[in-house]
Amino acid sequence: MTIEQLRAWLRDWVSQATGVAATEILDSTPLENYGLSSRDAVVLSGELENLLGRTDLTKSLIVFIKEINENNHKTKKKQK
Repeated sequence: MTIEQLRAWLRDWVSQATGVAATEILDSTPLENYGLSSRDAVVLSGELENLLGRTDLTKSLIVFIKEINENNHKTKKKQK
């Protein structure tokens, strides 16, 4: 699979998950801007693992989500 094929697959996946037209999904826009939840991210990770034949993506994603949540919590505390 080429990078362009993977990008097209990802745009289609996000489109199906969010209802946003695939033509409106930009590679330069963070996926969170399209309204994906952490659950969606875990599902996406699993599907990418299957597609790419990798088994380490979900673990990395879980750590990443945990870091985002911790940073959001710290930011909210500082704003109070």
